[in-house]
Amino acid sequence: MSAEASSSGSVAPTPSQETSKVFNDPIHGHMEFHPFLVKIIDTPQFQRLRSLKQMGAAYFVYPGASHTRFEHSLGVAHLAGQLVRSLKENQPELGIDDRDVLCVQIAGLCHDLGHGPFSHLFDQEIIPKALEKKRQPDAQAKAQAKLMPKLMPKMMPKLMPKLMPNLMPKMMPKLMPKMMPNLMPKLMPSLMPNLMPKLMPNLMPKLMPNLMPNLMPNLMPKLKSGRTRKEYLNEENDGKDLAFIREMIFGPNDEGEYTGRPRDKAFLYEIISNKRNGIDVDKLDYFARDFYHLGIKNEYDHRRFITFARVCEVDGERQICTRDKELDNIYEVFHTRHCIHRKVCQHKTLKIIDHMITEALLEADGKLNFSKEIHDMEKYTELTDCVFEEILYSNDARLNKAKEILEKVVSRQLYKYLGKTKIDVKTEVTEDLIKEWKDELARMPTYKGEQKLQTTDFEIIETKFDFGMKDENPIENMHFYSKFEQEKAVKIPSEQASQFLLPRNFSEKWINVYCRKPDKKLQTVAYRHFYQWCHKKKFSIPPNPPHREPAEPQPKVFNDPIHGSMKFHPVLVKIIDTPEFQRLRFIKRLGAASFVYPGATHNCFEHSLGVAHLAGKLVRSLQEKQQELLIDEKDILCVEIAGLCCDLGHWPFSEEFDEAFLQKHFQTETKNIVCILHNVF
Repeated sequence: MSAEASSSGSVAPTPSQETSKVFNDPIHGHMEFHPFLVKIIDTPQFQRLRSLKQMGAAYFVYPGASHTRFEHSLGVAHLAGQLVRSLKENQPELGIDDRDVLCVQIAGLCHDLGHGPFSHLFDQEIIPKALEKKRQPDAQAKAQAKLMPKLMPKMMPKLMPKLMPNLMPKMMPKLMPKMMPNLMPKLMPSLMPNLMPKLMPNLMPKLMPNLMPNLMPNLMPKLKSGRTRKEYLNEENDGKDLAFIREMIFGPNDEGEYTGRPRDKAFLYEIISNKRNGIDVDKLDYFARDFYHLGIKNEYDHRRFITFARVCEVDGERQICTRDKELDNIYEVFHTRHCIHRKVCQHKTLKIIDHMITEALLEADGKLNFSKEIHDMEKYTELTDCVFEEILYSNDARLNKAKEILEKVVSRQLYKYLGKTKIDVKTEVTEDLIKEWKDELARMPTYKGEQKLQTTDFEIIETKFDFGMKDENPIENMHFYSKFEQEKAVKIPSEQASQFLLPRNFSEKWINVYCRKPDKKLQTVAYRHFYQWCHKKKFSIPPNPPHREPAEPQPKVFNDPIHGSMKFHPVLVKIIDTPEFQRLRFIKRLGAASFVYPGATHNCFEHSLGVAHLAGKLVRSLQEKQQELLIDEKDILCVEIAGLCCDLGHWPFSEEFDEAFLQKHFQTETKNIVCILHNVF
């Protein structure tokens, strides 16, 4: 037997051989990927997704929501492969080949590569506001703009003789673009023969980067003709594949056309991002994955959709359809989506945390310049959720204001929630309208002796709920086939669905109102203002506002994917809200294991909550069953505190760091725990 043969008789692969790779996933089990997909996975751009949480800041509300876009993207690629292979095997007449399968999986793998920190918060809130902030002139500039027309006629005769020698060099670059269109036709014939030989060597290197994007659309049709195409652009299939992958993620080109695959394969575009009815493998994965990590039961089994998916011809176009008996389950898909948005994405606490993180990052943009990094792909690759920790632990004075906001987030000093009210779905909630509403809230009447509230003391955040297509029912764009006519697909009227599944409206809008002031008395006044304001505006009326805060601190409930609802004593809540304990959110429980098992993203924070919860259950069980042990409430609380604080002394990469580094500098880890506990108490 040769040296390359293993003991079992099989030949070990040489380093040059390309092999597929298997990932173990908590949702889909073993997922095997083509060698080409593995090469994409191993790039820095894809590995960056390990540092982007799938649900943004949701882990501040649901501790288990620490999963990342890395594992989600693997899951989408896996489901995309399952679906397209199922169609290929069951319907060979579709002409799906291995190249189509690979392209579909690549699109699934790469569909989230462009996401920034904190999921959709970055591209929908932070970046638009950062760019708008840079475009807006400051208050001084606005004041000058109003004053100058009045002052200039009086000032100019005296100032101009003194100013012109200094002004002209600065003014000319601004004036020239306006003057040149009129001057150039007259000047060019005489100037060009002498100027061009001198200008071209210096101008071209600067001009070409700006000219090429405008030139290429006109040049490419010419380049693709004749000998040029044969010599340089002969990889026709690769070009089509790249267009196909891009279109599966972003949709058709500006003309509304798909160019990557012919019309008879248009159904492939519905697999990753379904523009027709919204049912695609991206949603199927994040439904299953998000619910698992949130600890919420998922009623929909995504495997049924893959099993019953079939391509049928509808109005001369091939579409992915499903069995007629799946109608109720398809409605369940959209109820599942609504459930995630209502319970998590639009959660009142998460919305204000998102808002405060947005405020912090906008404050930090002047120093970190991430709004510029979106145009530099090399720098953008380095931009991840870690920007939160970079600001939180920074000693740079320029980040102090942003740091202060994030410290409030981790210590749970959030803006106080006053309530929510429903508004007309057609109302366009603009910045001007929010400003108007804040003014009205501040002007509500106050009692004698009460401090008046200001416009800036309120925050108003819009929340939207729909089935993914605004006020339309997406299932009206879905077609179904029957067991007896598998080649014919039809729409099923909503009347044939269970009326318990059908909402009266498919979209609605709410606004959440918060008070920025930490003072309890002012919060009570703000409660009353909000209640009166809803009456005046004839909005839906929230419950009567409380007259005072509860006298005693209240326990707090955390939802956990392992233990369900976990209720904690107020003393434990105080420990949880300390910076020392919140630090555990950033320390993975299994250290670097996530590089081998993508699902191993859970952290010491959620583990410590679970230990405290189980410790409490065990000691209470002993208290009830063996009363002679004389276990009292103080004993129970101390046991829970010990469980909660068991991992406080851990450092980066969990036990690995402790064993490899700390033992050389500290006699025992106990010293660290004692020091931190002293600070906590």
